[in-house]
Amino acid sequence: FGTKLQLPVLTRLFGITLQSGSSLSARFHLFQLSIQEWGNKPLFGHGIGGFSSLSVHQYPHNILLELLVETGVIGAILFSALVLFCIQRLIRDYTRKSDPILLITIIILVYWLLNSLISGDISGNRLTIILLGFVGATS
Repeated sequence: FGTKLQLPVLTRLFGITLQSGSSLSARFHLFQLSIQEWGNKPLFGHGIGGFSSLSVHQYPHNILLELLVETGVIGAILFSALVLFCIQRLIRDYTRKSDPILLITIIILVYWLLNSLISGDISGNRLTIILLGFVGATS
C-alpha cells in the first residue's frame, strides 16, 4: 500500500498549471504577446508569417489571435465572416434535409474550430480551412 499508482494521463491532465515553463503558462504568454502586437498594427497586422518575427515561437497556438496579429482586424473579420457563413449554411441545410452527413460535417467543423483556438497555426489548420471552402462552395 506504500506505493503510489502512476497514471501518466492523469498526471498530464492535472499537472497543467500556470507554473513557469508549463505549456499553459507559455500559451498565456503567447496570447498576451499576440494582443500586444496586434495593438501595434491593429488594422492590417504584421503580414502573413509576421508572428514568427515577433517571438521565438512561430505562432500563438490560437488561429484567431494569429489572424489578428498577421492580418489585423480586416483579415480576422473576413475569416470570421467566412466561418459564420459556412456554419449558418450547414445548419440551414441540415434543418431542411436532416442529412446525417451534414450533421457530421457540422460536428467536425465545430470541433476543428474550437481546437484551432488552443492549438496549431493557420497552415496547421488547413483541413479546417479546406472544409470551410468546400462548404462555402457547395452551399
